[in-house]
Amino acid sequence: MDASFSLGEAFRTRAFWVLLLSGPFLGLVGTAMLFHTQPILASFGVEDALAATPKAQAGWPIALALTPLFAGYLADTFHPRWLLPVGLGLCSASSTCIAVAGQGLLGLSPLIWVGAGMAVFGVAGGIMMSVVGPTIARYFGRTHHGSIRGASITVAVAATATGPFLLSAGADLAGGRFDTVFGVFAICALPLALAGLTLSKPERT
Repeated sequence: MDASFSLGEAFRTRAFWVLLLSGPFLGLVGTAMLFHTQPILASFGVEDALAATPKAQAGWPIALALTPLFAGYLADTFHPRWLLPVGLGLCSASSTCIAVAGQGLLGLSPLIWVGAGMAVFGVAGGIMMSVVGPTIARYFGRTHHGSIRGASITVAVAATATGPFLLSAGADLAGGRFDTVFGVFAICALPLALAGLTLSKPERT
């Protein structure tokens, strides 16, 4: 028998909140990054930031398209408590790449750092897409999957819609420094990654 959780029962589990926050957080960071690529590049002094934007974004769709080819296998093989932190850790690494883009580390240009950050984010997104949805189904059953998945998608849509605004507002507060906001994004991903390490299938009470 399918030991399914109702939406209300799922809300009372820790696992649901870890999953509910992890996926949408990536959506928030991703849309912020994607919608503001041009001003991000311009803030780092990249010449003709408009023309450079497609170059910076090129790695994202490639990584996002290829990662699920192996991430799906990993999701079937390994416990989500290992994969969720990987996806969130890569999100943190991606944000860090953009946060340090203007510092000339390793002699690389800001365009390369931003492009690398967006490619890494594509990998993170591919992993999270392969883990979060299936884990919700496995943990909470099929009977109420529609309402539970609907709630998670609602949060995800709200997060993706909010991301560009938060980045813009945060950069304004930081004196036009997008790198400061991405530093905050990188730090915020870490507690979620640590929470993912404790993920376990909830038991019906």
